[in-house]
Amino acid sequence: MLTPHLTNIHTLRIHALDKRTAVTCFLSWPHFRTHPESLPIVCLVSKSLRRCAEPFLYSTVSLEWGEWDYETFPPIAPLLATVVRRPELFKHLDVVIFGGMMYQKARVPPMDTSNVPVDEVEAAMRKAKTSFSDMWVEKLRSVHTCIYALAALLIAHLSRTTHLTITTPWINEQPLVGKCLEKISLFYLPTVTHLEVIIINLQTFQWPVAAGEPNFSHLTSLKIGWLCEPFLERNKQPTAAI
Repeated sequence: MLTPHLTNIHTLRIHALDKRTAVTCFLSWPHFRTHPESLPIVCLVSKSLRRCAEPFLYSTVSLEWGEWDYETFPPIAPLLATVVRRPELFKHLDVVIFGGMMYQKARVPPMDTSNVPVDEVEAAMRKAKTSFSDMWVEKLRSVHTCIYALAALLIAHLSRTTHLTITTPWINEQPLVGKCLEKISLFYLPTVTHLEVIIINLQTFQWPVAAGEPNFSHLTSLKIGWLCEPFLERNKQPTAAI
């Protein structure tokens, strides 16, 4: 018998094979697209239902700092603990949002790292084989910078993401996120059609020397914030499709 929490579902069609009963059901998820809070419950019903529900459960990940709230950390630690142990889940991350508002150079309090599987996360960082792995691990093992190390690890493993948002609190003058974005050549992906960036000081901004300036001809929309017009005129690239 299904859990009572599922009695409010409007429409449920299941396509999953239950090996114990050898019964095949047909399944689509109109309810769960608008009520994702039901997905964890479905994952507990059976292994076959969990396999069906997990792509929807992990399709949208929103890690938000509270408005001007530096004390409450977004739940990135339990998320990383799960996906590091089950890396096949990374492929389900479609929409990833690192959100929130924060002043520049904000002082973030020490993070409680008791629920961070440090050794497993460090192994994942080492496996990435970056030139900054030692610094990465050092940041991970510090309660003051662990949050940024975890964010960088999540970003570095994105493979099928179609929407990525990274706001100021996740950078906060820490180099790791930028290094990981450079590693995956985010701005050089021809699949990027919508780009929104904030550039505070274009005099210190430069593209990687080896790669040169990216080709933005595939962009259909571009939004640049905190940028003075003279700098924009000097550095903008023709984007005929916009």
